Amino acid sequence: MLKVKVTYRVEVPSERLAKALWKSLKPDASNLPEKCEVDIGTSGRSVVVEISCVSISKLRALSNSFIGVLSLLLKVAGEA
Repeated sequence: MLKVKVTYRVEVPSERLAKALWKSLKPDASNLPEKCEVDIGTSGRSVVVEISCVSISKLRALSNSFIGVLSLLLKVAGEA
């Protein structure tokens, strides 16, 4: 079965913020469309989100969702 995949790596100012973002995004990875997988982790000061699905439309929808949540979390962190 063919899967399509996208990986996002977002560097933030500190490892502490990267871990906080990871903890905030992790619950979103548990309720996914069928035949999709999300792996979220940190690497130093970076948050890494890897999304794979069997269809491009599901991948696009999940990707947009995670980008939106991550963008909002970064905005909130920047204002705090």
